[in-house]
Amino acid sequence: MKEKIFFMLVFAALVLLVGCTGTTQKNLERQISEQIDSMNYCDGNEECVVKGFGCPFGCYSLVNKDANLEAVEEMLVKYNGMGLGCRYACGELPELVFCLEGRCIVPEEIPEITYCEEDEECKVVYKGTDNCCPRCEPIAINKEKEEQYNSYYEEYSDGKFCGKMACEPCDSLKKYEAKCYKEMNSCYYE
Repeated sequence: MKEKIFFMLVFAALVLLVGCTGTTQKNLERQISEQIDSMNYCDGNEECVVKGFGCPFGCYSLVNKDANLEAVEEMLVKYNGMGLGCRYACGELPELVFCLEGRCIVPEEIPEITYCEEDEECKVVYKGTDNCCPRCEPIAINKEKEEQYNSYYEEYSDGKFCGKMACEPCDSLKKYEAKCYKEMNSCYYE
C-alpha cells in the first residue's frame, strides 16, 4: 500500500512538473518573441539589420543595428537549455532591409505590394538587386505598385549599371504567368 501511495505521489509530482515546465517554456517563448519584436525600430534604412535567433523564432528577424541583444540572448540560452529541439530549413536571408514608418521591413513583406483581387492585377518582375544589379529572381507583385516596389531599390541601382560595371542581363520573364491567389489576396507566379 505504501508503495502504491509513493508511486502515486511521484506520478502526481511528475505531472505537475511537466505541466509547469510547459507553461514556463511557452511564457519564455512569448517573452523572447516580444523582445525580438521590440528591437524592430528605425529612423533610416541604415539602422536595419537581419538577425537569426533560431527556431521557433523565424528564419530571420529584422532589428535595429544598435538594439541591445543581451537580454534576448540570455533568454535564448535559458530557452534552448530546456531541450526543446526545434529545427527547420530556411532559404536565403534578405539582403536589403528598409525602414518604413519606424519599422524595419523587406519590400516583399509590404502587403499592398502583392495585394490583389483578380489575376489581371498581378505582374512578374525581378526581385530586388544583388550587389546593385538585378537579382534575376522573379516575384509577383501588384502592377499598380511596381513603381513603389522599385523605389525601395533605386538607391542601390539603376538596373543597368553597378558603378561603372555593366549588369548581366536577366532571362525573360515571359515564361512566368502572374496570378492572384484569391483566398489570400496575394499575387504569385507559375
